[in-house]
Amino acid sequence: MRGILRACAVIAAGILVSTSASEAATIRIARGALPPSLGVPFTAVGQPSSEIWIAMFDALTRIDPKGVLQPGLALSWVNTKPATWRFVLRPGVTFHDGSPCNAAAIIATLKLLQRPESAKYYVSSEVKNIAALRRIDDLTFEIDTREPDAVLPRRMSMIFIVSPTAWAKLGEEGFAQNPSGTGSFKLADWGRGSAVTKFVAFKDSWRAPKVDAIDLYTVVEPVRRVQALLSGQIDVAARLGPDELRQLPEQGFQIRSLEKSQVMALTFRLVGNEKSPINDVRVRKALAMSVDREGLVRSVFDGRVKPANQGAAPVTNGYNPSIPPIPFDPTGAKALLAEAGYANGFKLRISVFLGQLASDELIYQQVAQSIRSLGIDVELRSITYAQWLQSYVTSEWGDTDLFGWVWDSGSTYDAARPIETASCVKDHPFNCDPALVPAIRDVASEMNPAQRLPRLQELVARMREAYPAIWILYVADTYAASNKVSGLDVWHMGIQYENLSLK
Repeated sequence: MRGILRACAVIAAGILVSTSASEAATIRIARGALPPSLGVPFTAVGQPSSEIWIAMFDALTRIDPKGVLQPGLALSWVNTKPATWRFVLRPGVTFHDGSPCNAAAIIATLKLLQRPESAKYYVSSEVKNIAALRRIDDLTFEIDTREPDAVLPRRMSMIFIVSPTAWAKLGEEGFAQNPSGTGSFKLADWGRGSAVTKFVAFKDSWRAPKVDAIDLYTVVEPVRRVQALLSGQIDVAARLGPDELRQLPEQGFQIRSLEKSQVMALTFRLVGNEKSPINDVRVRKALAMSVDREGLVRSVFDGRVKPANQGAAPVTNGYNPSIPPIPFDPTGAKALLAEAGYANGFKLRISVFLGQLASDELIYQQVAQSIRSLGIDVELRSITYAQWLQSYVTSEWGDTDLFGWVWDSGSTYDAARPIETASCVKDHPFNCDPALVPAIRDVASEMNPAQRLPRLQELVARMREAYPAIWILYVADTYAASNKVSGLDVWHMGIQYENLSLK
């Protein structure tokens, strides 16, 4: 009777709990929305999408929470020539569909991303410098780049490898519904009607799972995730904010926080928007000076995160500790606006998509209000992720002046990546300062880490002086779990599912 009641009850969190013979071997996790592209793992590089994909897919390399590059599908890599990297693969790896994950399969995924029609994918920019792909044998292949690329092995951590057999058979739309990777779990049901995505263990994975199944509940509101955790409906609540953490008692739950290599920001759209007042660096600096970052992180996050002063987080290679904080100085900001000829303000349009970060709606509202205090007419718009991605890829932003974008070094833990993205180097750029391009290319081609670091830090400092964004705070993710869960290990991409077990 008790099991029947549990199977039928919808508790305050709004999650329908199901039972089965293997329930004791199933970890139940509440997290945000499904990726818009479902099982096509090329449309984003971070959460919330990556938290779904890392259950099913692997990349050539992985980056641990300390920013150290670790083996993935590749066991080793070496820079044999200035513009050539050789990778040696892990033996005996197979996809969920039974096909081998070998050098030919890796090359097929990288070539897939090089097609003109793949320009719509977020990660396609990571392969644009690849000039040639060469199979040496089943477990060895080489990548030739057009220009030397010091961080290419780190870039490869962003590209999940798909089964070329399944992709060829199903096409993009079919693969989205029935993905095939090499991860610890394979998809059983997207659960688009039930809001429960079900994964079953892939016992042949090189990341062997410890449980039989993972149930991922789509619960958009973090407060409902906490309610579900408190009521025992789930075992893990993902990506919680300070308001939710305050609801958890001191005993009975474990908390895991990860300081990420990401910077929450509102980024200026300068290319194609040349007549806007924001093209004056004094205006951009004034808007940045209007934000009370210390007060914001204290009031919203209880001091759990740190205010940002640059486009690289402290855990990122290239973070520049000598850069001073951005002052909170509304009076000075108004003086800068007057100096630039905008004492009476102007119209400013900001477009953001919500749900990417904890409390992001509240943060954007507070930043918009800070800018309004300067006498600027701010329109804050909420758009969908699909709309945002289309604009990001094409740089067709309409009349948007600023947009929400995480300066994401987290995929590589190297500050060069977001700088490249916010520069002329990006296809269809939204910001382009030709004076920075030589320094960007110099940093990319320097293979000696000791010589590269100071050059990268100087580039970060130059980018700070240009104020291409209103950097707000350094991102951290927090997870909560029942004490009956073991192995809660959180990396940049999300939970390492293979380590999870039940006591």
